[in-house]
Amino acid sequence: MSSSALALPQYKPILCGEECYCAICGIPFGTFLYKTRRQIHKQEPPVLLNGVEIGYDWKILGGFSKLAWVKLIYFIGYIPDIDETIISGSARLTAPGVIELYPDDKRNEDVPSEFEYECYKVSDDRVTVHPFHWSCFEIFARVLHPKADDPTRLVDVCDLDSTFASLSNCLTGLELYTGADSRQGKP
Repeated sequence: MSSSALALPQYKPILCGEECYCAICGIPFGTFLYKTRRQIHKQEPPVLLNGVEIGYDWKILGGFSKLAWVKLIYFIGYIPDIDETIISGSARLTAPGVIELYPDDKRNEDVPSEFEYECYKVSDDRVTVHPFHWSCFEIFARVLHPKADDPTRLVDVCDLDSTFASLSNCLTGLELYTGADSRQGKP
């Protein structure tokens, strides 16, 4: 039995670090931010980072349905071969270090499938992209253009991507120097 429907474009996976972060808010994508039911009920040990328990109790934050936006990934990137800055449609982490675009999001049709993409890492053979949460982008746009009906349309995406690119060259996030190294763990 054959289908008359057109096949959706197949996008290449986008490479990222095992812990990939939003370029705007700094929160990592994925579910490891949240404790599992077994961790909440003390049936399995919590995740520790430098000896400190990490992870939010998703029930306190309103449940997984209200936190879905944290898992959705969008990205911005400049493609030199076509001299264009693009913003993708929605994507998700499918494995550690791998982001895949949702093929049914029409906005992803504007993402050229012939290129290979990599988050944050500047290289000659891949297009450097910067992942973000759409909600963070909306807040950012609202701060820049508080009186606009749709402030996201007014953001200069070329300048935004250029700013991110100037802070990039690692696989997991922007290279921001916050002074945390010199504080040695003190706020």
